[in-house]
Amino acid sequence: MEFAEFIKTPTVENVCMKRPFTKSVTGTLCITGHHVILSSRSENHEELWLLHSAIDSTEKKMTQSNGKYILILRCKDLQMIELEFNGGDDCLDVASSIEKLSHVDDISLKYPFFYRAGFEPLEDGWQAFLPENEYTRFKDCSEEWRLSYVNKDYKVCASYPHAVIVPKSIDDETVIKASQFRQNGRFPVLSYYHRQTKAVMMRCSQPLTGMNNKRCKEDERMVNSVMGRGNKGYIIDTRSPSAAKSAQNKGMIKSVMGRDNKGYIIDTRSPSAAKSAQNKDKRSPSVSKSAQNKGMVKSVMGRDNKGYIIDTRSPSAAKSAQNKGGGYEPEVYYPQWRRIHQSVDRRQAFHDSLIKLMESSLDNTSSMDKWLSKLESSNWLSHVKDILTCACTVAQCIDSEGASVLVHGSEGFDTTLQVTSLVQLILDHDCRTINGFEALVEREWLQGGHPFADRCSKSAFAITKQRSESPVFLLFLDCVWQIWQQFPCSFEFNEEFLIWQQFPCSFEFNEAFLVMLFEHTYSSQFGTFLCNNEKERKECKLSSRTVSLWTYLARPEVLQKYLNPMYDPNPRVIWPSVAPQSLVLWSGLYQRSIIDQSKQKEAWQEVSKIREYDKELRSKVTKLRRLATRAGSNVRCYSVYPELQEPEDKCATRAGRALLQIDVDEDSKNC
Repeated sequence: MEFAEFIKTPTVENVCMKRPFTKSVTGTLCITGHHVILSSRSENHEELWLLHSAIDSTEKKMTQSNGKYILILRCKDLQMIELEFNGGDDCLDVASSIEKLSHVDDISLKYPFFYRAGFEPLEDGWQAFLPENEYTRFKDCSEEWRLSYVNKDYKVCASYPHAVIVPKSIDDETVIKASQFRQNGRFPVLSYYHRQTKAVMMRCSQPLTGMNNKRCKEDERMVNSVMGRGNKGYIIDTRSPSAAKSAQNKGMIKSVMGRDNKGYIIDTRSPSAAKSAQNKDKRSPSVSKSAQNKGMVKSVMGRDNKGYIIDTRSPSAAKSAQNKGGGYEPEVYYPQWRRIHQSVDRRQAFHDSLIKLMESSLDNTSSMDKWLSKLESSNWLSHVKDILTCACTVAQCIDSEGASVLVHGSEGFDTTLQVTSLVQLILDHDCRTINGFEALVEREWLQGGHPFADRCSKSAFAITKQRSESPVFLLFLDCVWQIWQQFPCSFEFNEEFLIWQQFPCSFEFNEAFLVMLFEHTYSSQFGTFLCNNEKERKECKLSSRTVSLWTYLARPEVLQKYLNPMYDPNPRVIWPSVAPQSLVLWSGLYQRSIIDQSKQKEAWQEVSKIREYDKELRSKVTKLRRLATRAGSNVRCYSVYPELQEPEDKCATRAGRALLQIDVDEDSKNC
C-alpha cells in the first residue's frame, strides 16, 4: 500500500492553526504518510507535527461570520486542534486524507517502523527489563521460587512472557496442566514478594469451574505450594460476588487450602458475572476430567496457614461468569481460603465512563451544580475509588497480616493488573522511582499481557467503538496520580511523566511523567506499546525494527524534565486515602484544553531552581564545617579562597562566621 493513495491534497497554503492558550499560527499545511505538519516558516512560531495515529476523530464546519471552513482534530491524548481553511474543497480533502491515514491497520506501516532516533542510545530499552533481570529482585525468595521457560514458545499462554516465576516445587508439566484450568491459560504466577513479611502476591485469570464445579488438582497444588507453615494467604477476586458466582460453575478454589487452614477469596466480579462465565466452559470432557484428577492450587498453603482469594468481580458478576464456563474457587475445595469480592467494574464500562468524563470536563458553561452532577454521573472517580480500595485491601493483607494473596478477575489482564501494580506502588518504594516505575509497567503490563493494541485503538472522541477498546491503563495512571497528589514528594517523577505519574516527597517522578506515558500508549514514535503481548512483539521484531521508549527516557537531558524536585526517598509503606473528598479530577490531563497549565509548570520550575540552590548551600555548609573541624584540630587550614594558607584561629573564625551567616539566611528564608 502506498500512502500517496490516501493523500488527496499534499499541501495547502494559508491555513490557520488555533490551539488553547497559544497564539494562532498561519502557514503551510502538509500531509505526509504519518504526519499532519503546519509551519509558518518563522523562527518565532512553533510548528505542528501531529501523528495521524494520534487523531481520534475529525469534525468539519463552516463559520457564518467570515465564511471560513473549520476542521477540528480531536486527539487521543484528549486535546483538540482547530485548522481554518479559506476553501471548502481543501478542508474536505485534508479531512478525508486524515481519516484514512489515521485508520491504517497494517502494523508494519505504523510510524515506529519508520522512525529513526536522532540521538545516541545510552542503553537498549528493549533489554532493560527482561524477566531474567527482574527475577534478581526476588533473590530473597529464590529457595521457594524459580524462573520457568515453560512458555518459551508461547504455546502454554499466548499472553504471558517467555519466562515466568513459579513455585520451585512445581514442575513444568504441572504448570501446563494447571494452565488448561485457567481462562486463556493464565495460570498463577508470582507478581510481588514483600521482604518485610515474606508474603507474596500472585495473579492469574479465573478458574474454569463451570456449573459442575470442576476442579484441577495441579492448579490446587500449584497455588497451595506457595505458602509455608504458619503463613496466611488471600485470594482476591476483582469481580463482584454475583459475577464470581456466575463463574463458579467451573470449580477451582476448593483444594487450595489445607484441611485446618482458613482463607479469603476476593473476587472482583459480581456473582452473576462469575456464574455466567462458568456456563461457557468449552473444554472437552476428557480435558476437564484430566484437570480434575491432577489438582494444582491445594498445595499453596501449609497445614496451619490461612489464605485469601481476592476476586475483583462482584458476587453477581462472578456468578454470571460461572454460568458461562468460568467461575471462582469453591469453598468446598478450598476450606482454608476465604473469598473476598472486592468489586471493580468490568472494562466495558470504563470507555463509556471516559466519554462522559470528557463531556463534563470540557463543559465550562454549566452551573456548578449541573457540572458536578455530570461529573458524578460519569462514574469515573467511582472507578478510581473501587480500584484503589481493592489495592489497599490487598496491600493490607500482605503488609499488616503477612498473608499471601492471589488476585484475579475474569481474563486477568485488565483490572487484575491495575490492582497488582498499585499494590506494589503502595508497598515498594522502588516503584516510586522513574526506573522502578518503568520496570513495573514493563513487568506487569507489557510482559503481563495487557492488550494495548486493542484497548488503546480509540479514545474518548471516537465516533465508533469496538468491544475491545477500554481506557484500562489510563484509569491505572489516574489512580497513580491520585496517590501522587496525596504524596507528591514520595515519587521521583512528575505529573507530565504520567501523561506522556501527606508524604509529599515519596515519588521521584512528577505529574508530567504520567501524562507522557498516557500519550505514548495511544500514539508514539516508539514501539514500546505496539501489539498486545510479548508474542506479537517478537513476531513483528519490534526490538530490532523500532526504538524503545525506555531508551529515549534513559537520556539524562530527557529524564530531567520528569523528575520531582521535591523528591525525598521514603522507604515506608504509603497508605492513600480513598475517601470521596480525597479523590479529585485530574485537571492537568482532562482539562488541558480549557485550563491553562502554564502557571503550574512555572511554579514547578521555580521549585526546581530553589531545590538546586538549596543543594548548593548544603554543599557549601558541608565544606565549611569540614574546614572548621580541621582548624579546631590544630591542622593547617587551606582556604578555598585565593589566599591558600591562614593561621588556624583565623580560618576557624572565618568558617564560623560563614556558618552563622548561612543560618541567618536560612532563618530569613523560612520567615
